[in-house]
Amino acid sequence: KQNKVFALHVVSQEEKKLAETFFRPAKREGNTLNGVKFVTGETGVPIFPDLACSLEGKVVAIHEHGDHATVVGEIIDIQARREAEALPLKDTGWHYAH
Repeated sequence: KQNKVFALHVVSQEEKKLAETFFRPAKREGNTLNGVKFVTGETGVPIFPDLACSLEGKVVAIHEHGDHATVVGEIIDIQARREAEALPLKDTGWHYAH
């Protein structure tokens, strides 16, 4: 919320183990987060260059709804590095909310 910028990474079927490393607080060491290499994007956000696709954006608006918020963003950069099948949440065994 404070920086008004974000990155969204599309995780492929083959990258589930990598995604699991972010089910704990992020720890930065040099140019890695939780041991995963990143580069700095246009807006200063970490971009994971080994993932199939990443989007970088700026927050346009935040709408508060009690205990959560809806964030509206403008995408300013897309990097599609290779064709890959995205990993849907339903195929992970993980549960975001009930």
